[in-house]
Amino acid sequence: MYDAVDSILNSHYLLRDAVDLEIVNYSSLARKILPWVESLIGKKVSDESVLMALVRYSKKTKKPMKKENLKLLWQTSLKVSKL
Repeated sequence: MYDAVDSILNSHYLLRDAVDLEIVNYSSLARKILPWVESLIGKKVSDESVLMALVRYSKKTKKPMKKENLKLLWQTSLKVSKL
């Protein structure tokens, strides 16, 4: 299960980045990738098992942010304007 989730996330960088940045709802993502996981594994699986594989993936790949990056992030601002 974990290998299937790992394969999917590594081949879809936007999903991987969302998981890495912790800006995605894991339950929702598990439901979305469920058909892909079942296709890779070749059998039916529960969305809860995909959810747990996502949680394991995020814990395994999580890297602490460097102090310099945190400082830069706090100094960054975003301006939104109409075109």
